Amino acid sequence: MVQRKVLGKRTDSELECYLKEGNRFTPEAVKMAFEILERRGRIFSEEEKKSVQRMIREKTESESVSLDAEKEVWKDYITDDPDAVPLYPRELIMILGFFLGTVPGAVLLGMNLIRLKNTFRPFLPSSWALLLLSCRIL
Repeated sequence: MVQRKVLGKRTDSELECYLKEGNRFTPEAVKMAFEILERRGRIFSEEEKKSVQRMIREKTESESVSLDAEKEVWKDYITDDPDAVPLYPRELIMILGFFLGTVPGAVLLGMNLIRLKNTFRPFLPSSWALLLLSCRIL
């Protein structure tokens, strides 16, 4: 989130950097820098205005595409990679752990970690489940 106060404190030459092609600033920051420079009396040609508007539009589109792709990845956990390791879903582990107890959930979690070839970590959920089971028995 860009604040107008912060950009307003910058010099004109620093704000000019926001309007250069290939910068790393957000589209909101570029738009605010453009507006601040206009208010300070900088006169832009029509070509410069179009260039800035095009840059803002491209940045907004690329930002929305990357956000959509990120949401899609986190949404369904599906991969197109044929070499991906099949794992038990998190929801299944949670449901089994809730309804059947910690041991079945810990076993599935441990099996996922074994499939991922973690050397030490598969024993952590199993030992935790056995500890909880022994406390429950006692």
